[in-house]
Amino acid sequence: MSIYGALFSGVSGLAAQSQAMGMISDNITNVNTVGYKESTARFSTLVMAQATAAAYAPGGVKSTPQQLIDKQGLLQASVSPTDLAINGAGFMIVTDVASPAADAREYLTRAGSFTADVSGYLKNAGGYFLRAFAIDSAGTVGTTLSTVNIANFPPTLRVTENVGLQANLKASQTISTEGAGAHSTAEFAVTNAAANGAGGAGAGIVDTFSITIGSITETNFSVAAATDGSTLASILQTQLRADDGGATDISVTWATNTLTVSDTAGRTIAGASLVDNTLTEIDAALVTTQSTYSGADSLKNMASGVVVPDFSRSVQIYDSLGTPRTLTYSFLAGPTANQWYTEVYVDPASDTTGVVDGQVMRGTIAFNTDGTYDAGNTTFTDGAAIGTAITPAAGNFTTSIPFDTATLGIAAQSITFTFGTDGEADGMTQYDGESTLVSTSVDGAQVGQLSAISVNEEGMITAIFENGITEDKFQIPVGTVPNPNGLGAHSGNVFTQTAQSGDLTRRVPGTNGAGLFAPSSLEASTVDLANEFSKMILAQRAFSASAKVITTSDEMLDELIRTKR
Repeated sequence: MSIYGALFSGVSGLAAQSQAMGMISDNITNVNTVGYKESTARFSTLVMAQATAAAYAPGGVKSTPQQLIDKQGLLQASVSPTDLAINGAGFMIVTDVASPAADAREYLTRAGSFTADVSGYLKNAGGYFLRAFAIDSAGTVGTTLSTVNIANFPPTLRVTENVGLQANLKASQTISTEGAGAHSTAEFAVTNAAANGAGGAGAGIVDTFSITIGSITETNFSVAAATDGSTLASILQTQLRADDGGATDISVTWATNTLTVSDTAGRTIAGASLVDNTLTEIDAALVTTQSTYSGADSLKNMASGVVVPDFSRSVQIYDSLGTPRTLTYSFLAGPTANQWYTEVYVDPASDTTGVVDGQVMRGTIAFNTDGTYDAGNTTFTDGAAIGTAITPAAGNFTTSIPFDTATLGIAAQSITFTFGTDGEADGMTQYDGESTLVSTSVDGAQVGQLSAISVNEEGMITAIFENGITEDKFQIPVGTVPNPNGLGAHSGNVFTQTAQSGDLTRRVPGTNGAGLFAPSSLEASTVDLANEFSKMILAQRAFSASAKVITTSDEMLDELIRTKR
């Protein structure tokens, strides 16, 4: 029995070492296979039940293959932006068809040598297609995996929505004749001061009031007979500002029997009259002064070219068709310290409608005594003849661009204009250096074709277009299982889930134990060639020894048979 047992034990040794040699040969032949995980033979004894403590029954040996799937291979740099490796735990999820059904089988792999096929699908050397979550135009990552295709990214453009300006305006700028007194003033000498009584105790001042300020005409505005001067001024100011679209350019004050109407926009004041309750003229004389500059007047503003700005620069924006348009900023030093008259307008003005000389907005930009941007005292109105005050948000002003959309065939467009952070020097400043443009920031772009594809560590596939726009298109997940070494191996260097591996979980790269992607890299085979040759020698010697056991057992049996002769 023991001789036959030795014979069979030797046979099991031949089988076990043959299987080990098969694993070694696979390892060696796949030494350059991207993402390949070496297999190794695990030997264990086959023990027969012992009849007695003194008798031995040989059993032999068996070998079990084990693929070290969780072993990390070396990362090697690649020149292809679609070559991917995972630095850490996890796998890329792939499928064997380009357009799989919803219930198609998914595979796991570390072989990330992806290239686009004729249809644009990313496929690796094993013929498997990469799967990822698609990202829509709003930047929302989907919840269903789809096959990555990089040929379906259409040309893109971006309508300008934000324009930022960083520039310095010279603090010691000489104030020009045009900017020296940019306001209009009308003074009404109230000859019936005794009836007023200065403190409001008199019989009253005015029953009706008429005045024209630019295109604003206030006719027969009734005032209570007992109204005193200060109250009259307040009532008139409220009404005139309302007629001016809520702008604060117009102010009305009362002092020493004089009613003063001022307009910082510089519009002409005319046709004024004040009538008391006896229907006699209170105002014996109207004194009006007017400066050269007036933002709302084509004959006195910068947009028309009549008034030369102290500093002016243009930026390029893009409309809904990707057509470049020109916006010009013009600044004029005014009589109030740390304040500059400002106009923003479209050039040419013929591209606009319903505004003065193509103006998008006009007003005053203000600075603090340390030269930083003063958002609180910066005011703008829209470009209409009767401008409506633009309500700022954190010092930024958002308004519609008055394009003639019907003629140009484009969509309506709004832009947020940024001049900096209140009290900071990160935008517009006023220092005593030359007026100069530091930088502009415009977020629009004209139409551009796909130029390149990039992938970052988080697995974000980004399309890069010729116009500089970048758009995230796919998010590649990392698939993890509790026991990677329990996965089932398939041709093409892919694996499938088994009962031993546990269930697949799709994770965001770098979270919950999942590795990060290494873009433009490939994971080398985990095979150590020197180690494999060492194991080959051991397997060869063990095979020879097992064969010797068989031949020796045969000789012993032959001797046993010869004893009968």
